[in-house]
Amino acid sequence: MSWSGSERNCVFLNAPGLRFTDISAASGLDYADDGRGLAVVDWDADGDLDLWLANRTGPRLRLMLNEGATDNQYVALKLRGTTANRDAIGARVEIESLDPAGQGHHPNNALVRTVYAGDGFLSQSSKWLHFGLGTEPDIERVTVRWPGGESESFSGVRPGRRYELVQGRGAASVVATRQAVKLDTSLQQQPPQSTAAERVSLPIRLPLPLLRYTPSAGGGDQETVGLRQPGNQGRPRRPLLLNFWASWCLPCISELKELTARAPAIDAVGLDVLALSVDGLDRDQVTGRPDAERTLSKIGFPFASGFATTELLEKIELLQDVLLDRSLPFAVPISLLLDRDAKLAATYRGRMEVDEMLRDAQNLDVSRQQRRMASSPLSGSAGRWVTPPPGTNPLWLAQSFNERYPEDAERFLRLALEDRSTPPEEAALRHRLAEAVYRQGRGDEAIAELRRAIALDGGLARAHKSLAGLLQSSGEPQEAMRHYQRAVELDPLDAEAHQGLGVISRATGHKIEALLHLREAARLRPDWPAPLIPLAWTLITQASGDATSITEAIGHAERAVELSEDRHPVALDTLAAVYAAAGRSADAIVTAGEAIERAKALDQESLAAQIQTRLDGYRRAQGSGNAG
Repeated sequence: MSWSGSERNCVFLNAPGLRFTDISAASGLDYADDGRGLAVVDWDADGDLDLWLANRTGPRLRLMLNEGATDNQYVALKLRGTTANRDAIGARVEIESLDPAGQGHHPNNALVRTVYAGDGFLSQSSKWLHFGLGTEPDIERVTVRWPGGESESFSGVRPGRRYELVQGRGAASVVATRQAVKLDTSLQQQPPQSTAAERVSLPIRLPLPLLRYTPSAGGGDQETVGLRQPGNQGRPRRPLLLNFWASWCLPCISELKELTARAPAIDAVGLDVLALSVDGLDRDQVTGRPDAERTLSKIGFPFASGFATTELLEKIELLQDVLLDRSLPFAVPISLLLDRDAKLAATYRGRMEVDEMLRDAQNLDVSRQQRRMASSPLSGSAGRWVTPPPGTNPLWLAQSFNERYPEDAERFLRLALEDRSTPPEEAALRHRLAEAVYRQGRGDEAIAELRRAIALDGGLARAHKSLAGLLQSSGEPQEAMRHYQRAVELDPLDAEAHQGLGVISRATGHKIEALLHLREAARLRPDWPAPLIPLAWTLITQASGDATSITEAIGHAERAVELSEDRHPVALDTLAAVYAAAGRSADAIVTAGEAIERAKALDQESLAAQIQTRLDGYRRAQGSGNAG
């Protein structure tokens, strides 16, 4: 998650030959800034080029004036197009001069500059073309190649001046040297003082995942309960400050004491507080729940309390990953301010400023525009927004929680469905929702959601493929085959769809179609073992002594074992069967024995028993001399 950083400016000197010398330190330009942009301009109008530097860190801008004394001369040219674009973007200017010995034009005395629109990362230098001419320049010719290819020569150009070259005129016009721009450097900007606390006020309200904790009352073995949701408890909803702390954390203890002292002010703004201890969850600390309870009792903490769970802390970390560009580990103290609808309004990392938190709590009911202003480091009169305030996009959260917490992904996806705008968008959301509910063991609901998705957008290949897989596992092969076929029609390059169609074709007796699609899946994804195993089985069951099919089956089975994780027993079982079909009984017996060992190591006793039955058959075949 590196965004780079401390990217000091680099300066390279053109050395003799095709080489450069790094003079970054010697130049004095390699400040400990996080440099980004660079613009080159004769800012003080003294005939040499100065630099503006832009940084991600402070100072945001640096002006570096080129104040070294020199006898070298220059000429500056600005182009204006008439038939070409007005700024002459893309034009190339070549200045040819006499050689120092006065023997006429010398090809090595040509200088070339091009007019660019943007010449660096987020940077635009001056469109004045600046030429350094040395100590005794004698300009012979100035040639402009305008955008479009037309070349034009200009006369009357002398060193030490600024000229405008207008397309079609052929003669340069002198431009008066402007006065140098003076900058007031008397004002010293003081950088803001950093603190241990970090407040993030959200311009949008973020719905929370399901947060479960253990209440303090009733001993240490009671079940966890869910954080209250809107409308619970039969009373008006109140905002909630969720505070995470530990008895070994001194800033946490100080924060709890301040919350206790400010209890009347907290109640006056209509705010509830829930303090959740993380004691017992940090392996580096020896404290536990009794330590937390003694600490709260000693302080006389007047608010509700409880104990966090590992799951709860993991979900808070995922929330932080959604909110912030940089992934941060969970650390106490940290507090979350929730509005009346149990949505996240602000976060406080480190010891929070209680007065600041109270102001945030008082302003929870302001408009979306006011929330956006409060979340930015701008005053109310600093300007106007050109875009409307953003809305909540629960899809961000669904994507972050999908892998580890499908129940939360489901909740966020259902919230996202409330804001759907077009049938294709709803279809894509329902496809994601089907995945989330299936991972919770609700296969019938997943099938229903996929059918809704396909009804909304019949061209969603992924939905057809997913539905086919679920129907296949539910014992509906004919309908599954239709959806696999549709998925392949919509996306012929989807190896998984070809593999699924191949497997179900084999199972339903369509061996020709099975071979066609399994071979295509193997071709599309040559490093994927999944299609190789059914492909090898299909080849040996239809081979009937066909040596070519047997040879192909051996290649696929051996490749499947090579690609499978830790020589998977299913891949080894397949290879053993192929060896047996090829008459290589000894190899089949050895390979099947290894497959049984691997299956037992993975606690797959049923698979081991099936392979044992086949192994017994290989041994009988070997004993009778029947290679097949």
